Formats: sequence, C-alpha cells, structure tokens
Amino acid sequence: MINTNYRDLVNLVASRVELLAEGERARNAETAALEEQVKAREIAARFDSALNNMSQGLCFFDGEQRLVVCNRRYLDIYGLPPESVTPGMFLKEIVDLRFEAGSCPAMTKDEYLRWRNEFAVSEDAADSIVELTNGRVVQICHRPMPDRGWVATHEDITERHRAEQALNEAKSRAEQAGLAAKAAHTRLIDALDVVPEGLVILDFRRSLRSVEPTLCRSLRRESRCHRTGSAF
Repeated sequence: MINTNYRDLVNLVASRVELLAEGERARNAETAALEEQVKAREIAARFDSALNNMSQGLCFFDGEQRLVVCNRRYLDIYGLPPESVTPGMFLKEIVDLRFEAGSCPAMTKDEYLRWRNEFAVSEDAADSIVELTNGRVVQICHRPMPDRGWVATHEDITERHRAEQALNEAKSRAEQAGLAAKAAHTRLIDALDVVPEGLVILDFRRSLRSVEPTLCRSLRRESRCHRTGSAF
C-alpha cells in the first residue's frame, strides 16, 4: 500500500514537472510570438513611412487588377480621398474615382482602360507621359510582375514639362528671328547692289557697317576703300 502510494506520488510529481515545463515552453513561445509581432509591426511601420515619403506616387496591382497597395503621393497626384481607395479595389473602380475627380486623360473610361490593359498584358516595361484634363502632366513608369500584376510609379512632371516647352518655344523663336534677320540682311545687300549712287551705312559710333559696291569701287580707284568696322 505504501509502495503504491509512493509510485503514485512520484508520477504526480513527474506530471507536475512536465506541466510546468510545458507551461514554460508555452510562455516562451508566446513571448517569441509577441516579439515577432512587434518586429513585424515595426517593419510595416518603416515600410509605410518609406512608401509615404516617396516623391513619386506608387501603386501595385495583382494579376486580377486588384489594388495591393498605393502610397499617399499617388492619391495626392490624382486628387483621390484616402478613405475612398482601399486594398482589394479593382483598377476600374479607381479609374471611376479619377474621372469623378477630373484627374483623367483626355479620353473615355473605356479608351483609358483599353490603353492600360495593353500595358497589363505586356511583359515589357513601359514609360509614358500623360496629360490630364486638369492640366497636370504625369510620367508613368510601368513594370510588369510575374503574376501579370504590375508596379507603377507616377510622377507629376508638370512644371518640368512646362519649362521644357517654354525652352523649346524660346529656341524656336530665336531660330526664326535668326532666319528672319539673315533674310532681311540678304534683301538689304541685294537692294544695295542695284543702287547707282554710292551709299555708306554707319553705326552710332560712326564705324563703317556697309559700303555700297559702286562707292567701294570708286574708293578703290582713289586707294581709299575702307573695311567694315573702321572709322569713317
């Protein structure tokens, strides 16, 4: 009887030790899980911070054209309220919001979706510049993913685009002015060639700018022909 009770006591103690060990392992596992959760939240927070501090808008769609993630800059560029765009939305739904906000290209919804679908089914990277109906100009860099999804960056290049346009227009005007001046000079020379009398053109410093050929031939006979730029 005593031996039986002793064995039961030993088994009870052993069970108790095992339970304590299991409890300790469970607590350790729980602590490790909580630590992993904290780390995961920290990584997610850093990712969100990096994403939302980008100067470019970014969006990521899966192979079913559902939004996986986008950043704040993407919403700002297209004037979309943050609460209206959530992960899981279809591209078409976001396009609807953009047309409502007036941040769409000068085309119909169907035309725009067909245009975007050409990129979606392509395995090649593509860059494009789009002018929106609100006057903004956006450069889109499309990069396909293996599952037929894509990542795209959207950069508002309106000011740079306008500056480039202004520079190109200024260059064009300068070229046109140069051609006009050259043509006028040619016409003047042609007109001087038919003037029978001698003619001298001086600038404000009384330096010689042009001599009509008849006068120059006369001056050469008298050994007094002057070169352009000399005092007269």
